[in-house]
Amino acid sequence: MYEVLPVFFPAKKNIIAILLAGVSLAGTLRGQEERLYFRHFDSAEKSDRFVSGRVLERAKHLTGLCLPRAASEKTGSVSLEMDSTGTQKRLEARPGKRRGDIRVRFPAKTALWEGDMEQMCDLMAWCILAKMGRGPGKALGIRTHWIVRALAKKLMDEENASSGLPFVRSYPMVYALAANGIFASFDSILISPPEGTPPNLLALSDEYASLLLDICQRTGLLQGGLAEKLLTSELDGSGNGSLSFFSAAAEVSFPSRRQASFVAETDKKQNFFLSWFEQNAEHVLLTFFAPVSAAQFEIIYRKTARIRFVDPETFEVRRISITDLAGGKKTPEDAELTETARRLSLLTAVTPPCLQGPLSEVRQALDRVRLQGMEHVEEAVEAERKLIRETGRLCGIERYLKKVQEKQIGPGMRLEASLRAVRALRMKTQSGTGIDRLLDQWDEYR
Repeated sequence: MYEVLPVFFPAKKNIIAILLAGVSLAGTLRGQEERLYFRHFDSAEKSDRFVSGRVLERAKHLTGLCLPRAASEKTGSVSLEMDSTGTQKRLEARPGKRRGDIRVRFPAKTALWEGDMEQMCDLMAWCILAKMGRGPGKALGIRTHWIVRALAKKLMDEENASSGLPFVRSYPMVYALAANGIFASFDSILISPPEGTPPNLLALSDEYASLLLDICQRTGLLQGGLAEKLLTSELDGSGNGSLSFFSAAAEVSFPSRRQASFVAETDKKQNFFLSWFEQNAEHVLLTFFAPVSAAQFEIIYRKTARIRFVDPETFEVRRISITDLAGGKKTPEDAELTETARRLSLLTAVTPPCLQGPLSEVRQALDRVRLQGMEHVEEAVEAERKLIRETGRLCGIERYLKKVQEKQIGPGMRLEASLRAVRALRMKTQSGTGIDRLLDQWDEYR
């Protein structure tokens, strides 16, 4: 309690003053002067029931965005119940009064489910089933589906207090791979992770699933009913989680058939979606504020800065570098120089900030070669050499920072995901004194 200055009231009016001011008296009400204290109340937003209701409403909102075309006449509702006995350890669900309704019972303490990805998958599965007018008994059939795990990750990200801060990445692991030119195969994202998958790989799989769901929303596939088709097939047992099944369902979900540019052959449809995913993933992940690594930039640059050249004697078409122009022996057409400069301009969008200037100098030097003649070729060659030197210097800095980071990051951060999974498993199984002992030792170490 926090003491405040004494306030005096007549004895018969003390009760009214207490009710209006939200304070309590210390002592007895006998007409004498009383000292007032403010009673310390917790914020309502931190109460277990409020947090549980907020999470459920967010889960229902995410479900509505993912399944916008679910039939309204079949849609059930999801309602909240709180455990009053204090013995419940996990989220539970049971059918409601109407067909398709689901009642979700939350444990009395939010600590029993908060941050547990598996329980969030259960919650999202129940919300999806209610939206589709089905009971909670079929949750086991879709709880590991990539759409359900993607929605569960988004739900956990929304509950994360730091998710609303500027420049917080939604896909930190996926971005780290993409910045170095590494992408998961599309078909591996569609397959549910097997039982016993390591926690870090499971978290990476969830990030890819969430990224794929974002891409589907950006390209209009969710509005076209893709999620309903995939989840209905999964519930009916006709879906197999393959790329061919995804492409068949997505083909009829595009807002415009011309947008997809589909052809008759199934393998070409699959190839289309492979390139479709990678191109959209790069567009989402790699930006001016989230550029590629220095090593990956050098790889992309050497592919981009290739000029189409036709040998005047043999008419052989080749791709030459800017350095090959030195000496003025090879003179490409102006249109080819313009096209190369255009590609370098597009590369600026994912270039590290300290390389923006040198890259701009290369592009400007190519423009001078095109407009003023081949006597400016040496300027373009020198600008490219400067860019490569700066790129090498940045690569060295990144390697040094990586070594320092490996030395400075403690085991707590390294093992955070694994320890979270162990604690969730311990809470789920309620067994294993050896695990308890190790976790206690870890808490003492921290």
